[in-house]
Amino acid sequence: MSKELPSGWVFAPIYDTFAPLADGKILHQGWSPQCERQPADNDQQWAALKTTAIQYGFFDGRHNKKLPDHLEPRPHLEVRTGDILLTCAGPRERCGVSCLVKEARPKLMISGKMYRFRANDELVSPSYLSAFLRCTQSKEQIDEMKTGISESGMNLTRARFSQIQVPIPPRKEQERITRTINSASERLSRARDELAHIPKLIDRYRQAVLKSAFRGDLTADWRNGEGPKWREVEALRLFDEGPTNGYSPKAAADAAGTKSLKLSATTTGTFILNDQTTKRLLEEVSPEAKFWLRPGDILIQRANSLEYVGATAIFDGPAGQYIYPDLMMRVRIASPTTRLFFWRYMNSPSARNWLKDRATGTAGNMPKISGTLLKVLPVPLPPEEEQAEIVSRIEQRFAAIETIANEFRQAVKHVDRLDQSILDKAFSGRLVTQDPTDEPASTLLERIQAARAAAPKVKQGRSKTVE
Repeated sequence: MSKELPSGWVFAPIYDTFAPLADGKILHQGWSPQCERQPADNDQQWAALKTTAIQYGFFDGRHNKKLPDHLEPRPHLEVRTGDILLTCAGPRERCGVSCLVKEARPKLMISGKMYRFRANDELVSPSYLSAFLRCTQSKEQIDEMKTGISESGMNLTRARFSQIQVPIPPRKEQERITRTINSASERLSRARDELAHIPKLIDRYRQAVLKSAFRGDLTADWRNGEGPKWREVEALRLFDEGPTNGYSPKAAADAAGTKSLKLSATTTGTFILNDQTTKRLLEEVSPEAKFWLRPGDILIQRANSLEYVGATAIFDGPAGQYIYPDLMMRVRIASPTTRLFFWRYMNSPSARNWLKDRATGTAGNMPKISGTLLKVLPVPLPPEEEQAEIVSRIEQRFAAIETIANEFRQAVKHVDRLDQSILDKAFSGRLVTQDPTDEPASTLLERIQAARAAAPKVKQGRSKTVE
């Protein structure tokens, strides 16, 4: 962290920027009771916040769990407008996330995995302090302070967090900084809102291409005006093998057995093979078992949320190294052309909606489709030559769509970089001009520290966390 600051600025531990809370304490850590799974029904029911209520720069109180009726709430932990919340436990990327609460419904309590504090508005504005906690300078300090035995279980202790160094400009300059940040943030927010529509448009266009392809419209010019010489067949007529359900013995993070796919390997409709989409089993599956995958195998999700049930992908990993789980079915089609045609058809609105309408499942369980149902799925089947042309035209259009999708992703990254660049300039004194007539922050800090030293001491204690 650079120690060079503009004239009139001063570094101070973040603890010195806090104002006393309602009970006189400076920092609260919450309580994690055994809550119900669902959120509170209304703002008259007490609930504990989930850490996902805290996002970079904004608060979403809908992420909560209802407090059971037999537990007494702890009103002193209730979130209030003007609080700053910060996650103090969780995966590395989620530990240290903060937000300023601009609005909150009543009866929401902070949980044991978050801190709550308020800015001493005489020294720093809440908006200034909240923005600082999102800049690179702050993130780097916090990241160095985290402790834990794994990336998925990090902690930020109260003692370490309290020593984060905050660059404090004169109070009037803070106002100029926050006005500039807020103005830029509003423009960037509008840009994000506009960009947010693009993924839906991209997906809608992909679905339109598939819909056109499997009703014969996409290749109408290829047929030179002739009607489609198609026939409807049951999917079973295309299969050379299957459908066959997979196998799901127990797995573990430290297991060293057979490698298996997770559902996420095929959820997108395109096969993805990486550490996040695979797992190790506790046992070694026999080399003679029927579950080993080979390139070209078609994998169909037979159980998932209704949105994903029936999602289909073609395995293109190495032969004989992975098995697939029981929540998937496998079919094999010898013809490479028909294989690609069927894969694309399975991810089309026609096939997916047909399967969704017939999926079974009870409330609270994942909808399921069976191999028996898959066998009778109606497939509009053109001659193999036209199948190849349909697949080719789908690929061409999807490649063009992917170019747009890549441009969208780059635009999102650019907006994020702009946001971070503005924050980094703000807290290095490069965002607004300095005014030599502003009262130096050091003078103000000394006055506040003297007042705090003279005030009665309040014993600090950690709230008990009950997991």
